[in-house]
Amino acid sequence: MYAEVIKDKGRPPLSPAEESVIDVELSRSFITWVEVDFLIAQKARSLARRHSLKPVDAVHLATAIRAGCDQFLAWDGDFRNGTVIESVTLEEPHLTGLPQQLPGIASP
Repeated sequence: MYAEVIKDKGRPPLSPAEESVIDVELSRSFITWVEVDFLIAQKARSLARRHSLKPVDAVHLATAIRAGCDQFLAWDGDFRNGTVIESVTLEEPHLTGLPQQLPGIASP
C-alpha cells in the first residue's frame, strides 16, 4: 500500500528526497495499482486465516492475486520465500538472484 511506504520499524520516516525516489519508482509502467474493495477484504480475511498472516499482509497478497501477479516480493518474515499461494510465488525482492534495493534508499 502506498501509505505504508513512509518508514521501516525502528527507523525515522523517509526524507522528502527519499519519498520522491519512491514516487518515481511507484509510477513506473510495470506497476499496477489495484483499488482495495470489499471482495479483496473478504479474500484477505480468508488468506489471513488459512496462512496465519497479519491482516495488512493478507490485504497485500489478496491484491496481488486480484492483479494476476505471478510473484509477490516482500522482506516481511510472514511470507516464506518460495511458498506458492494461489499461483503467486512469495519471494524476497531480487534482480537476477541478487538482493535489490531502490536507488537512493538504504536496504532493510
